[in-house]
Order: sequence, then structure tokens, then C-alpha cells
Amino acid sequence: MIITIRKMRLGARAVAAIALLLTSCAGGPPLARPASPDGSALSASMTTCTAAAVESARETIAHFEDSWNRHDSDRLAGLFEQSGWLQILRSPAGALEANGRVQIRAGIVPIWTKVPALRSTGTIVNAGDPGSSKLLGVVDGLTATLADGASAAVPYNKLTYDCGQRLFERVILDIAAP
Repeated sequence: MIITIRKMRLGARAVAAIALLLTSCAGGPPLARPASPDGSALSASMTTCTAAAVESARETIAHFEDSWNRHDSDRLAGLFEQSGWLQILRSPAGALEANGRVQIRAGIVPIWTKVPALRSTGTIVNAGDPGSSKLLGVVDGLTATLADGASAAVPYNKLTYDCGQRLFERVILDIAAP
């Protein structure tokens, strides 16, 4: 199933309909619920990707874009799980494979010398299992601004967002040179 959430205010009925759609669609077998710090299972409402969690993912993408554009490596790394993964398949500054916040924080700085800005339409195409705790998707209309001011397409991007933690588990970008 593909669900598109655009940058717009949704009425209460639209949000309720999207939440019902996300929570009522049949998917594969349910995923195991993660444990809380005291060892008990977290409630389904905390881990299932509801319409509110999808909206939270869109907001986190906006924070990712803003952190990138401000060159704020601490804030950008903080949008990932502690063991999160940022992979840039190719860019004018080269590739990056950073696992964990420390590597993300250090690895992104050289990329910014050649790719100082990202822009998106803010649209998330969600291809995840509606009953799962992870949102798998892509950001539609993502482009990069290069150091010389030229615009570059981001022909491939993929994200895995943990709806319970409200953090990225993984982000993959392919920034094509013009």
C-alpha cells in the first residue's frame, strides 16, 4: 500500500480516516514490541505507525533538512537512533557510510563542503506495513544545492523511521552531480 501525506493541514475527519486506514489494513505477522527500560513491553499505541507518527516523520524530515542547511551536525545526528545509519551512496563530495551518531556527526561535515543545502516538497511516500513500528518510505521531490549554486537531483532516497522513538533508524541518499 502507498500512502501520501502532503504538507497541509488535515481536518479531524481526514486524520481519523488516515489513522483508521493505517491501523486497519492487514499486513504480515505482527512485529515483536520493543521492551521499555524496565523490561515490560511498550504499548501498541506507542509503537504502531499511526497517522500522527507519519506526520511526526514528516516533521523530522523537515528538521533533517533544516539541520543540513544550517550545517548543524549535532542536531542532525540527534535525529537518528543511537545506532542509526546515514548512507550517502554518491555525492560531489564522495560517499559516506556512517553508523551511529558520532560517525554521522563527523562524517557529514565534509559532505557539506560540496552539498551545502537540501530542499524537499515535504511529501513522504510511505510503503511500510501499517501495523508495524517502522515507517519505510521516500521523500518526494528532494533536491540538493551544490557549492557552486547548481541544483542536483536526489534520484534515490530511502528512510526507515522508528515510530516509537520518533527517530530515524536509517537514511540513504544518492545525490547526483548535474
